[in-house]
Amino acid sequence: MKTLYGSENFKPVSRQYNIFLTLGSYDGVHAGHQKILKTLIEKARKNNAKATVLTYEPHPRILFGNNIKLLNTLEEKLLLFEKIGIDFCI
Repeated sequence: MKTLYGSENFKPVSRQYNIFLTLGSYDGVHAGHQKILKTLIEKARKNNAKATVLTYEPHPRILFGNNIKLLNTLEEKLLLFEKIGIDFCI
């Protein structure tokens, strides 16, 4: 999996490949998130595209001063995305 920090780094990639994109905080890559990601990967593969996740760091609620408990750190989240088969993470 290729990790791109900042959407500006994605522009050259999006010109090279067809992509299927999901976006979300994915604060815990639990069973519900895994179903979404597996569907994304399946549809991307069928259409000769790259499965891509746009996620947020820090979590948007933290930016608004909320104290929340995240299920996964960014590093854990990236490892889980890679393990499940995501091609790009922004």
